[in-house]
Amino acid sequence: MTTKLTYRPNDLDDWGFIRTLEGKLFATVSRPLSQEDMSYHRERKTDPFEDLGRRLIASFDEDGTYEKLQAAERRAADAERLLAEVEKRFPNWGAYRDLLDCIDVTLDQKAEY
Repeated sequence: MTTKLTYRPNDLDDWGFIRTLEGKLFATVSRPLSQEDMSYHRERKTDPFEDLGRRLIASFDEDGTYEKLQAAERRAADAERLLAEVEKRFPNWGAYRDLLDCIDVTLDQKAEY
């Protein structure tokens, strides 16, 4: 499987930056470091989080997590578009909470298929 994520692809990316192939910031990884450790890595121009970031990317590739997250993001965008349409058609949408719950349940059921 080809990776959809990359570790610090840009010259100005800070330690721990994981980006999509499109360049969008996807995540940052870190762990506690003492001031001494931070100075050590700065002086040597090394990245103390690189191994952690690359392992995370590899784990996402192995089990399809990235694709699952993309699908969830698409479902959320669909729900936002539906809600915007409801708000446009029904300016007093707060009175229509049952309708919104019904839409939410329908989206969840579609996701299961």
